[in-house]
Amino acid sequence: MKALDAVDNGINRYDTDKLPRYINNTRLSARVGRLNPDWLEPNTPEIENKAFSCAMELAGREFLDVRKIINLLIFETFFSTSLYVFTL
Repeated sequence: MKALDAVDNGINRYDTDKLPRYINNTRLSARVGRLNPDWLEPNTPEIENKAFSCAMELAGREFLDVRKIINLLIFETFFSTSLYVFTL
């Protein structure tokens, strides 16, 4: 969560003037950061609240998807192991 908050608040990842060797714009924090209004766009508390709600929904879906995958892997591992032991 600290990384998400830092990106959202525009805090640099490095204490140096050098640019990073690569930029990953597909991570969750980058996708959440893109929900903020551009600095040239009008910005009101209502717009910020809507962007925050969208960010919460995006992050929630992301964590639920990961949880589903983990649960599926655990179930398949357990099921295939149980079937193997039962066959023996």
